[in-house]
Amino acid sequence: MLLGPSGFKFEGFIAELFEKLGYKTRSDVVLKGKCVNHEIDVLLNDNVIVECKYHSQAGIYTGLKEALYTAMRGIDLMEAGFNVEEIWLVTNTKFSREAKEFAKCRGMKLLGWREPENRGLEDIIEEFKLYPITMLSTVTNEELNLLAMEKVYTLSSLISKDIRNIREDRLRELKEEARKIVEKG
Repeated sequence: MLLGPSGFKFEGFIAELFEKLGYKTRSDVVLKGKCVNHEIDVLLNDNVIVECKYHSQAGIYTGLKEALYTAMRGIDLMEAGFNVEEIWLVTNTKFSREAKEFAKCRGMKLLGWREPENRGLEDIIEEFKLYPITMLSTVTNEELNLLAMEKVYTLSSLISKDIRNIREDRLRELKEEARKIVEKG
């Protein structure tokens, strides 16, 4: 819930998650549809579109409206000749019953909390130890923004990347806390 408020950090986190699943990712891609241009949150392997729906409060469902406009985006792109192999709708919460029914009917993939069953977002995070940087108890909002500027969204990235925009002594502290969480996880 702390990867906001705008959602762009969540999109970066999801791109990193899909990279761990073996996809080539690009973020914030603009594609020309038949009717309008579409800003794609994450493009996988150049032909799989991912729409990310970030919610900053628990208990909010991603619903039918989001599933409908995500599907329509794919249709508009296909009608313009873009080869859309799959369409994903990803959220940090749960999906409504109607969103699940529509996605199943249209062949859309859903990824969210406990969706799909036994392979939801929380399962993938645990499997790959892709813990978000917001798990750091001492990180400040300013540091979260500085890390996002460096495209660091997970503890693993924080540990492995060369980060230049945070003081060296402070960065050492953050990396040490990150290592402890990942090793414990």
